[in-house]
Amino acid sequence: MLALLNNVIGLEMCTLNVVALARSQDNEIARLRSVVADANKETKDANVKKEGIQQKAFDDVYNAHETGFNHCLWQVLHMCDVSDPSVFDINKDVHERELMLIDDISEDDAAVNVCIHDFDDVKEESNKAASNDKHLLQE
Repeated sequence: MLALLNNVIGLEMCTLNVVALARSQDNEIARLRSVVADANKETKDANVKKEGIQQKAFDDVYNAHETGFNHCLWQVLHMCDVSDPSVFDINKDVHERELMLIDDISEDDAAVNVCIHDFDDVKEESNKAASNDKHLLQE
């Protein structure tokens, strides 16, 4: 009987040890979940910050290009003595000395058709285009 009692006490001790081990494992799992959650939050915060930096860089580059383009446009208007900036149409380009819609110029022709015009010819054609556009606007 004493042996049986010792066995029961031993089993109870084992059960208590298993329960204590299970509780410590539960605590460890909870701690690890907290660590993972914190790491996920830090990663998300870093990604949000990175996206913000990337968007700001994109905006800065875009604004710089737009500003540069506007400066070039103003200089061309001044050098060509064009008083009306509305003669410029971003949907058109000069192809074989004609002002054409970009969609009407094939990609192959656009890539090959790089030519240098005499500045006086460009100025004359720009003024013609300006007077034609003014005439069309008046109609």
